[in-house]
Amino acid sequence: MRAGGFGSGFALAVLAGLLFVPPVRAEWGSAGTGAHYDTFDTGQSKEKGSQFYVPLNVRTGPDSPFFLGVGSGWVDTSYQPASGGEKVRVKTPLDTNVTAFYTIPWGGACFRLGASANLPTGKATLSARERTAEIDRNYGDLVGVTNFGRGFDANPGFSMALPLGKLTLGVGFSHNKTGSYDPTSDVANDKLDPGDETTGKLSIGWDGDRVRFLIGGRYMAVGADKVEGKEIFREGGQAAANLKIEVFPAPVGFSLESSYQAWAKNKQATGDGGLAAEEVASFGTDWRYRVGVQYVPVKNLTLELFANGHTVQANDYAKSSAYFDGGRNALEGGLGFDYSILAFISFNGRFAYQNVKDKADAALSQDTTYKGFKSSLNLVARY
Repeated sequence: MRAGGFGSGFALAVLAGLLFVPPVRAEWGSAGTGAHYDTFDTGQSKEKGSQFYVPLNVRTGPDSPFFLGVGSGWVDTSYQPASGGEKVRVKTPLDTNVTAFYTIPWGGACFRLGASANLPTGKATLSARERTAEIDRNYGDLVGVTNFGRGFDANPGFSMALPLGKLTLGVGFSHNKTGSYDPTSDVANDKLDPGDETTGKLSIGWDGDRVRFLIGGRYMAVGADKVEGKEIFREGGQAAANLKIEVFPAPVGFSLESSYQAWAKNKQATGDGGLAAEEVASFGTDWRYRVGVQYVPVKNLTLELFANGHTVQANDYAKSSAYFDGGRNALEGGLGFDYSILAFISFNGRFAYQNVKDKADAALSQDTTYKGFKSSLNLVARY
């Protein structure tokens, strides 16, 4: 459950929509698809990987109080281990996420009630060899899809936004009830039930004529992971803060996003069947940021120059410990565009170079640097 970006969970997504909903015109809904290709390797070993991903999304428009969205996709991932062993390749549909909520205006405030669900249409059960194709599962920097499937999850929640002139105050809450699944086909009696997640968030947003910003904080409590009904691990609570600033293009604009995450100590199974807190925190603090400069040369075209960063600090274990994690520094930079062909059809694309450095730890004898490229082209049709 370590991997994360600028926010997750039903209430968080709904809250962001409540704070900033700029309807441009009447729109019943939209459908989108595309092609994403990521590749990386390291000159220090034979390790390399690539991924081709096709997203599929359908959603209703912003003008109705009822929202319904469905998202899924298909992925083809290849991974060559550092040892030089046989290449692993997995091709599979992905899980399907369904989100539905209803917006209720009341006394100047705005409430949204609803739920999202993860439908297990992907490939949750993999062989131990296939599992290595879930590349960079903890951090999600090298490729876009790091999880091919899991169990059925139900995530009900609510959010509220209170406008105060150009300022908007928001609060959100959700509880993700996770479903069990068999993660490994060639290991008996390992049915996994990940811990449930309960998340609360507070936000302050400002929506000006050309500038808007969002500041938020959240806390997520995670229940114990169980294998065959027995508690084996409990992730420490996660506290996070995020910031987003946008200056709309006229014709040049600017955007900045940043998030910071920290974890409490985890708990692990003991010999007597209980869970005991670790000596020190095994997850180092995590900071992500994104900077973009946008330029609108003509009305229906936006160009962007962007840079993304991700820093994970070393955890608190001694370097001699088997639990030591040395941390990571990841940088990504590139160009993007958004182009409207017609009023109801648009393309967008991103092309970037990445450099990811994992620091030596219990699993790596020396610092390892991954270099690669990311590219994506997407088509969106509005109706």
